[in-house]
Amino acid sequence: MRLLVGIIACMTFVISCQAAADTNDFTITEIKSGLWCPTIDVRDSERPGAICHETETIHVTGQSMCSLGDSDRARCTWYGFEFTYDGAEAGTQLDCVAEMERPTNFVSPNAPTRRAQSTLDFTLDLSEGSGRFTNPQFSLFATADKGEPQETRSKTTCFFNDEPVFSLRRVVIFPRTLVSNVQTGL
Repeated sequence: MRLLVGIIACMTFVISCQAAADTNDFTITEIKSGLWCPTIDVRDSERPGAICHETETIHVTGQSMCSLGDSDRARCTWYGFEFTYDGAEAGTQLDCVAEMERPTNFVSPNAPTRRAQSTLDFTLDLSEGSGRFTNPQFSLFATADKGEPQETRSKTTCFFNDEPVFSLRRVVIFPRTLVSNVQTGL
């Protein structure tokens, strides 16, 4: 009888430990990447936008306006990524690295322009528990040199406790020059 009680006690301990481990597991699901669209209902401040078209290819059209600081605005195209997460503890962060095939100038509305670089390390801070994380990004509108479209390929990988949790690939295409640089006079 003692052996049976001991086995039941051990089984209960293992099951309760497993259940506790399951509740502390951090997971990421429903990863989307592509074109970013603002929320139509401006009263929805909790979700200012979302991925509206999943794609790896982003054509920079300049159909949006982006803020570059206090009063500077420029034509741009919005895109980004989002995901659902569960099991985040207080202070949970994802360490991410974006790698581009050619040097890129990174711009943030909250920071000065950075020098051209091929990699960018950044951190995503997640709220405790579960939720939906959104990461809108943009490229400023510019035409490519020599009349040909310019493609920039990139890969973004995010890590949790030094283990990769997701990776995204993207091709950003800038349009070819539509107007020649002919000067006109009056």
